[in-house]
Amino acid sequence: MQVLYLHGFASGPNSLKAKYFARKLQDVGINYQILDLNLDDFSKLTPSKALIYIKSLIRNEETILIGSSLGGLYSLIIAEQEQMVRKLILLAPALEINSLWDDIIGANNLKKWKMEGSLPIYHYGYGQTIPLDYSFLADLAKYQDYGFLRQIPALVFHGINDVTIPYRVSQRYVDDNAAAIFHQLDSNHSLEDSLAYIWQHSANFIGAVSGNQNLI
Repeated sequence: MQVLYLHGFASGPNSLKAKYFARKLQDVGINYQILDLNLDDFSKLTPSKALIYIKSLIRNEETILIGSSLGGLYSLIIAEQEQMVRKLILLAPALEINSLWDDIIGANNLKKWKMEGSLPIYHYGYGQTIPLDYSFLADLAKYQDYGFLRQIPALVFHGINDVTIPYRVSQRYVDDNAAAIFHQLDSNHSLEDSLAYIWQHSANFIGAVSGNQNLI
């Protein structure tokens, strides 16, 4: 069993959440990887490239995916296609994101992005602004972002104060997945103030699959 951590949009493997999970998983001896989904060139990144990379790491190995924001959406997309994905831990997953871009970056920026072919995006992982090609958004629009059918065991954590991805999108997902458990937190999109709570529940969830019952 392996655990793969998928970071969010314009983030990276050195984010606070990624490093927190890395430390906790290492402490309990879980086989894990913290992925870098920027693939060496954020400016030309597309969801298709990221998804191909993630799936290449699953192959025939049972896998738990931990996905933050856009990484959460990637986790759901892959779980629909790859039966070797056994469980999901979703941190403010970017469900229904294709209908949220106006709110996330503003309608004018969205028009500018399409017209000019790229848009400067502040990349939190790199600490700098990088122009991202519009092909990212066009490619993302091809993918399902709601209505997932697989009844896969999932822990979903979402802040009720999230102004980026409203927590109601996670509620709708959980309503359709009888195997999912929803934790509404008094937090924002980052969930950084709730990591101890998230890990407490995630440790038990991972341990039930891996056979390691002493994770906390």
